[in-house]
Amino acid sequence: MSVSNYSVEDFVLDPEFKKWVLDGDPDAKRFWESFIALHPHKAEEMDQARTILVSMNRPKINWSQSEQDTFWKEIDQKIDKIKGVEERKKVISMDSWSSIQHFKQHQIQKRQKANFRKIIFFLTIFIGIGGVYFFQLENKVTKIAKTPIEYVIRESPSGVKSTMSLPDGSKVMLNSGSSIRYEKFFSGDLRSVFLQGEAYFEVKKDSMRAFIVVANGVKTNAIGTSFNIRAYDYEPIFVSLLSGIVEVNSESDGTLNERLAPGEGIVAEPSTQNWRKEKFDMDAVMAWTNKTIFFEEIPFLESIEILEKWFGVKISIIGSVPKGLVVSGKFKDETLQNILEGLSYSSRFEYKISNKEVKINFKPQTNNL
Repeated sequence: MSVSNYSVEDFVLDPEFKKWVLDGDPDAKRFWESFIALHPHKAEEMDQARTILVSMNRPKINWSQSEQDTFWKEIDQKIDKIKGVEERKKVISMDSWSSIQHFKQHQIQKRQKANFRKIIFFLTIFIGIGGVYFFQLENKVTKIAKTPIEYVIRESPSGVKSTMSLPDGSKVMLNSGSSIRYEKFFSGDLRSVFLQGEAYFEVKKDSMRAFIVVANGVKTNAIGTSFNIRAYDYEPIFVSLLSGIVEVNSESDGTLNERLAPGEGIVAEPSTQNWRKEKFDMDAVMAWTNKTIFFEEIPFLESIEILEKWFGVKISIIGSVPKGLVVSGKFKDETLQNILEGLSYSSRFEYKISNKEVKINFKPQTNNL
């Protein structure tokens, strides 16, 4: 079941939610604070679930709900004043309570603002000369509403890799033939990045604003995490988690909704909505960030596409590529000529490099009788 559809009972039974509420687990804390930032309307249910878990882990006392809330608030106000006291009993973390209360208060404020706007609207209508001022106010609001969000687009053309910092301090390494688009100042509640191609992310921790990467219809949600996403057009999408916790889901439907741990990845086919979860070779996934091309029994034509992006060249093939031809090899900081020289022996072709044009010639094979 998708976490976004959890009921109170589901939160109570979720092991990661228990870790956050009862133990203050750092990874669980990052995930659930990210979740509540994306789904503030779930704060009330999460608060109820937390109360249940806390009551299950303490002696039974016949307190009303208001008495329990008052008790926790008093502890929260005095907790910072306690110094040098040896902890003799397990204390349930107040961090989860604070986070949930923040978003409950946020929901209340939103409702109050909505009611206030309605009052202003009707007062303006019924005031005799207020019509003029209402017209002016409406124009100002419309102007603000129409103010476009300013986006930044960063690109790495074929043959070039680039490293950059985002407005929140997160780091991005962009592979050849890739681009990202993001809001110039990350002014909203979310830090959204739109990716085309491949990029490695080191996300700056921000418990109040989730970090979302959208790539070909697949969303990756993370806080304080490092991961790689490969999402070139017309190719499967690869999401590989190196550290932290992320949740990967589909924009269009609920077929993909999976939480990853370090060393786990998602391979998704947007066109067919098929996906699978699997372990990955970290050295192979991260090879491109270390100036290394890693071929592991991949089809020859796929290796040509990689070389074109990597070196920014156009490769033409003369003759027929032998059926089932695959290539393997690891090339660290090598020139295109050295790579082609190495591949030509095993794949049996000749090549010629002329500036940004490369020709590969497969001569017809003859049978010696």
